[in-house]
Amino acid sequence: YIFDDDDHLDLGRLVGPKSSFTPKQLSAALERLPDSRIYPRLSKEFAVTVAGEPAMEPRLSLKRPMFPCYHWVQKDAANGPIHINSIAHWFRSEVEAFELMAQHPPHPNIVQYHGCRVRRGFVTGILTEAVDGLNLEEHLRAGHAIPDKAYFMLALESAVRHLHRVVGMAHNDIKPANVVVRRSDGMPVHVDFSAARPPGARGTGPLGTPGWMETDDVASYAVSKTSHDLFGLKKLRAWLDKPE
Repeated sequence: YIFDDDDHLDLGRLVGPKSSFTPKQLSAALERLPDSRIYPRLSKEFAVTVAGEPAMEPRLSLKRPMFPCYHWVQKDAANGPIHINSIAHWFRSEVEAFELMAQHPPHPNIVQYHGCRVRRGFVTGILTEAVDGLNLEEHLRAGHAIPDKAYFMLALESAVRHLHRVVGMAHNDIKPANVVVRRSDGMPVHVDFSAARPPGARGTGPLGTPGWMETDDVASYAVSKTSHDLFGLKKLRAWLDKPE
């Protein structure tokens, strides 16, 4: 894939080792995707905070839509249940989650939002603080420890309570990959809000990750619930004692 400076995306797929293809073959496989396939369009109902450029603010991190899923979404959309624009819809939901959080006081264990990158009337990226550290799974795999697991979990629980009681939202996808261990103090930071919705809101697909859901019935995770987070915290606490 290639993003140009104006956030146009050229995406392609070839089967085989990259080294087995010539530059011409790689280039020929690329297709420019329509903005509407991956980016949510601004409207009266969907207004956002416009951020500065990451190049001007190096301490910011730019998150883009889940474009690697495009070919999978395109295939499933042809069969019916998934809409061809579901990547854009999913990304819009995360933007809306950050915009809702921005209306309330910040929490030290939730990544700070700095607005969106906008091109051609579409939201092409979310800008947040660049948290220095590894996600929890990578942190432990690298041989690092969590010295005070109880205190670590209290911080995570405090952030979730803030989401539930102050913001009015459920996270729905609490798992090690969505928590970064901040290098400066070893404390957790929730960094991914792609599944976050107000309780009762529906997603374009299951909210959550198999293996980190309370049930194998993914349909039960089609609706946002605070109970999803309570289970996620419980499972994460047990996982910390015995990482898999």
